[in-house]
This record gives sequence, structure tokens and C-alpha cells, in this order.
Amino acid sequence: MGYNDLLARRGIWYNSSSAYTDKSAAGETVMKEYTDENAGPSATSGPRLLESGVTTGLSIEADAAAGATWSGAKAFENLLSTQQEISNSVSLDFGIVGIGAALFEFQVRAIWGNDRSTVGLVHATGLNGAGNPPVVFALEYGNMINPVYRKSRTEESNAVISMGQGLAGNRLLTLRTDAAAIAESPWNLRESSRGASDEYTTAQQQSGGDAYLIENQAKETFEFQIVQTPGSLYGREYFFGDLVTARYKTIEKNKKIVGVKITVEGPDETIDVELSDV
Repeated sequence: MGYNDLLARRGIWYNSSSAYTDKSAAGETVMKEYTDENAGPSATSGPRLLESGVTTGLSIEADAAAGATWSGAKAFENLLSTQQEISNSVSLDFGIVGIGAALFEFQVRAIWGNDRSTVGLVHATGLNGAGNPPVVFALEYGNMINPVYRKSRTEESNAVISMGQGLAGNRLLTLRTDAAAIAESPWNLRESSRGASDEYTTAQQQSGGDAYLIENQAKETFEFQIVQTPGSLYGREYFFGDLVTARYKTIEKNKKIVGVKITVEGPDETIDVELSDV
């Protein structure tokens, strides 16, 4: 298990409608509060229900209040699942890192690794906008096989009503839309609704509706297998958490390295890299 499994072992064990469960602040702030109050030094029994959740040796990095505002209510939800949802919503990465012998720190970053994509590439220097040489996977470079590109709208939703507290005409309703997706054709307005009785404020419903639209947006995927080549090796040209670029004919997409599996059998080593869409 990686250190992030320390988050999977905790739930948000506080009564609903409390400051420990209902939050509205910068994404980084919310993520660090949830971790501190359920797995960090503040996760003591008393405010936390039934038992202490303090993790020996775990501290919380100082808060820089990065990211868009996130609002929501998460009573009795799993801590790791909550962090993953918030991370996707506000476009921040998070993780627990070792900082000493049996010492750990929960951190939040804009990008967990480095930007090695082609964004901002300056051809004269060969460096991208972040000052790094880009890593590009393409058939012609020999570091990609089996590319598959898909774009599906079969499950798309771009307008959602969150149905909150109350009955009939007194029910709290909040509409969220994806204007860019709706405008892609005169017929692309795709409506849906979601129950939100556990969200007590308009801000919480707005955040929940936005997360729903992200989850149910048109699915565009670009999948392929990475091949280790002398000029494109994991651990030398690119690393876990990095942004890289994938190219196939006219399609070019940035990908994030979110997992690496290394298998060693005798003298043979196999490296499988897991990618996610950005």
C-alpha cells in the first residue's frame, strides 16, 4: 500500500450540518481540513464521534488556499473518496509523503509531478512553458502502441437541477449548466436532475451540481500503451505525477501519469504506466 491508504482507513465521522462536515472554501483548504479533522492531529475523540482518528506521525502541510471554491457536505463519507472527488472538482493533486522515519505529511499541489507536456513549447529552446523538455508519446517515436481514441455523448448531461431540502413548491432547487457543451449544437441541451437532500445551502448544491456535470460530461478518451525506449524511459525522462503529451495523427492530448506498476522476474523488468485524461 502507498501512504495514501492512510486516508482510505478513515471516514468523516461527525454529525451532519456541522463545521466538520459542511464546508465552503478554497479546494486546498477544504482538503486539508477534512484530513486534519479525521486522520491528522485534530482527529481526537470528543468533536469526532466514537473514537479518535489521529494517525501517528501524520502532519498537515501549511495551507496556501489554492484552487477554486468547493462547497459540500460529507458526513460519514470515506476520507480518501472525498479527497478524490474534491481533487477532480478543483483540479488539484494531493498525497501523503514520507518526511522522516515514521513521519508523514499530507500535501496538496497544482501538479504532483512536473509539466512535461508540449504546452507553451518554444521550438528555439526545445523547452515548454514550464521550462522542461516535453515528453511526447507517438507511434513514430516507437514509445506508443495500440492507440484508441473515442468521443462519446451517449451519457452526457450538460444541465442539471439539484433538488434539495423542502417539499413541492418550497423545495430548494439549483440549476447548473455547461454553456460550452450546450453550444456545441442547436440540439445539444441535455437535462437531468439529482437528489441533493443532504445539501443544505445553495453553495453546496452549486458545487455538487458542478461535480455532477464533470462526471457526466461527454467522454473523450485517448488510450494507448507506453513502450520503454532508450530515449523515453520512466524514471529518467518522466516520473509519477507528471503531465505528458500523446499524439496520434491529428489528435494531440495531454495526459497525467497516475500510476506505475513495476514487475521484476529474475533479470527481466516490466513497467506498466497508468495514465488519466487531463
